[in-house]
Amino acid sequence: MKIARLLTAAALAVAAHSFAVPAAYAQSQDSVVSGCSGGGACTQLVVAYANSLTAGGASQAQVDQAMIDLTVALSNAAQTTPAARQSIADGINAAARATGNAATRNQMVAIAQTVAEDGGLPATAASGA
Repeated sequence: MKIARLLTAAALAVAAHSFAVPAAYAQSQDSVVSGCSGGGACTQLVVAYANSLTAGGASQAQVDQAMIDLTVALSNAAQTTPAARQSIADGINAAARATGNAATRNQMVAIAQTVAEDGGLPATAASGA
């Protein structure tokens, strides 16, 4: 529930400045999420993805939107792959560092903290009930 509220706040913060991310990068985002979920070096995957956006000519607004989209996808992945939560939280922090908007960056850091603490899992799922 905490993640849902934080994600909603992050989405609202950038809604007025939302920019389309080129479709070619969606596949890369999926690769990052897959790698992070599999326990890969999530921070490095996120940094490489952000760098590829910049190298591909994406504006800072497009990079910001891609990092927000990635944060949402990683947060969702953390709920289904609890073993990778810390790696995913580290990846979300890396996404936050690539974001140019301070308010959005702070919200993403809060999301990373929530993911690291409990992954946003419902109490019954976390306890195994």
